[in-house]
Amino acid sequence: MKIRNGFVSNSSSSSFCIFGACVEVDELVEKLKKSSSLTEEELEELEEMEENDELWEIGGILTKKTGLSVYNDEDTFWIGKEWQYIRDDETGGEFKKNIETQLEKILGPVDCTTHEEEIYS
Repeated sequence: MKIRNGFVSNSSSSSFCIFGACVEVDELVEKLKKSSSLTEEELEELEEMEENDELWEIGGILTKKTGLSVYNDEDTFWIGKEWQYIRDDETGGEFKKNIETQLEKILGPVDCTTHEEEIYS
C-alpha cells in the first residue's frame, strides 16, 4: 500500500491570458439588460438565468454575440481574446481595437487590458 504525505486536492483550475474586460456579474447583468444588441429571446434567457441563479450561463450568450472567449468564477466574468489568436497581418493595436469594438457593441464602454488569471473550482 502507498501512502501520500503531500497535499492532495480534488479541485481543478483553469488558466488564461486574454486582452479584454473584467466585469462583476451584477454589472454585467445590468449592462446586458440595457444593451440594444440582445434579442428579446436572449433577454428572456437572461431573466431565466437570473431567476434560477444560473448566471454563469451568461458566457454562452456573450460568446455567441461576440465570438470572444468568456471565463468566469462565482462573481466575475473575463471576456476577451487570447493573445495567441492575433493574426499575422494584424498589429497589436488593431487586435486590441477589434476586441474593444466587439465589447462596446454589447456592453457599452468598458476598460480593456490584458488579464492573466487562474480560476479554481
